[in-house]
Amino acid sequence: MPGAGIFHAGFIGVDMFFVISGYLISSIIFDNLKKESFSLVEFYFRRIRRIFPALILILGSSFFIGWFTLLPDEFSQLNKHILGGSTFVSNLVLWSESGYFDISAETKPLLHLWSLGIEEQYYIVWPLLAWLFWNRRFGIPALVIALFIASFSLNLVTVDSDPIATFYSPLTRFWELLIGSFTAWMVLLRRENQQVGTRAVEFSLSASGLFLLLIGFTFVTAEHFPGWLALLPTVGTALLIYAGSSAWPNRVILSNRILIWFGIISFPLYLWHWVILAWFRITTDADHVSTTQRALIVALSVILAWLTYRFLETKIRKGDAVYAKGLFAINLFIAIFVGGLLYFNVSPRHQNSDLSRILQAKSDWHFPGDQLATVVDQGLRYYVGGTSPRRTLYFGDSNMEQYAPRINYLLGSSAGSVNSATIIGNQKYCKLLFYFVEGSVPPNHCSTAYQKLLELMGDDSVKTIVLSGLWYSYEKALSSESNFVESLRRVSKGKTIVIILSMPVGAVLDPNGMYVGSRFGSLAAKNILNVNFDLKAFQDKRSFVHAQLEKTAAFVGGYTIDPILYLCPSGKCPIFDSNGVPLYKDAEHMTYSYAKDQAIYVDSTLKDSVPAK
Repeated sequence: MPGAGIFHAGFIGVDMFFVISGYLISSIIFDNLKKESFSLVEFYFRRIRRIFPALILILGSSFFIGWFTLLPDEFSQLNKHILGGSTFVSNLVLWSESGYFDISAETKPLLHLWSLGIEEQYYIVWPLLAWLFWNRRFGIPALVIALFIASFSLNLVTVDSDPIATFYSPLTRFWELLIGSFTAWMVLLRRENQQVGTRAVEFSLSASGLFLLLIGFTFVTAEHFPGWLALLPTVGTALLIYAGSSAWPNRVILSNRILIWFGIISFPLYLWHWVILAWFRITTDADHVSTTQRALIVALSVILAWLTYRFLETKIRKGDAVYAKGLFAINLFIAIFVGGLLYFNVSPRHQNSDLSRILQAKSDWHFPGDQLATVVDQGLRYYVGGTSPRRTLYFGDSNMEQYAPRINYLLGSSAGSVNSATIIGNQKYCKLLFYFVEGSVPPNHCSTAYQKLLELMGDDSVKTIVLSGLWYSYEKALSSESNFVESLRRVSKGKTIVIILSMPVGAVLDPNGMYVGSRFGSLAAKNILNVNFDLKAFQDKRSFVHAQLEKTAAFVGGYTIDPILYLCPSGKCPIFDSNGVPLYKDAEHMTYSYAKDQAIYVDSTLKDSVPAK
């Protein structure tokens, strides 16, 4: 679960897990290679007996609970994750889904299987490589060091430019398991040479490892991670392992019977804890999980983990090849069965035509579109399209990205008569629009991307700069419009500045809130006649922000566009189309279809036509 209090970086436990896993499995491989009894088939049978019993239980439980409680789009995504989990490619599936408009991580019951995917991908290639290099001079150390340098270097190169890929890619994570494998090699050498470390050395190694972990749990943040910072938990864990069981901190603290017991049930506990938290969030629609609720979830996770270990794992783990083949067959059946459900688009228990129309909007999004190509340069992710030498640059957060469908449509339908387009939207970990509005210096991990942004804005081919954002969240920064004005003046020479004001936002627009009932009972769509958007309240609440934006645009000779004039004719803001399908995919963004067809106020910015004031 996410860390709490001063130890907020609980996520680095995954990095510790990678090192421990690399150490344990490599120790077994090295021992068998030394005895000349290593067998790839036996190795994989052992992995199946170790992993599959609890994993099959989790996947099966998730499927049946999902069928009973989830909505059609949620059930479809769960099945995709079950398929990914059963084939150990969860990390690749999650990587393909990642983005601003992806659903909350805490509502993905099988999110945590990404780390198991990376581990198993490592153990597809590592045993064979270890076997090939075992009898070569400097074979294992040279192999580990070469692979470590390649993987760790790739991690450092991509952690800023593509943090999502760095987080989920096996190529940028293998170095952590390799630290565990190298530690196993060093322990083997020490045992072969009958080296005995002094108590002082053992204590220093163990204490240093604990200190690195303490620093990691206290100060590491999700930004710029894994990167260099991942060395804290990984090297710290390796030092603890190499110090040995006789080192005082290891003997007194880590060999505590309670910790040993938790170590025994660690794998089923790892599988259960996130699943239970996610199902709680889904079935209660809870935005926040209280401390008491988290404590109950932890207690339930521990109980289920012990039951899984006691009555499932211990009964199967020591079984022979027949058990392993049976488990593999069950797992393969799950993959084929769930894959078939995905192919035939089988729906869960909650389904009716009214509910389906409401939920259709949630999945009405794809980005960036067939006319726009993705570019990642100097840590900045942006999208480009068009062939005209004249260019319009669109900059903002996710509320700018939502206009990509209209821009993409114009680039395809009006090719040759519109400017080229560059869209710079939401950035993972970097709030570039906030820094631009506030006129502040971005943190180090965002500085390169920010400089690239300014470079693109200042390019001579850019004739129009359009800004859009969830402006009410920038109210404090906008209170001093001079900072925003100064930022615009730096890039506006010879260019037209356009600021798109706020479009309708609010919980009443969100399809997730348009049904009533219980997931454990029945669900039905709300009566759409009872769903209305209070335009006057919205305009009153946004009046200060919009006034600031209008003054800012005027200061730099630009203008503003008010989406309300286009989206709310006669003072009424529609929430549904003529078929009863919501026009917004959540509380703050239009659906792809609605943006493509109705965000026509964007057109003038791409055509350099008369300002649409």
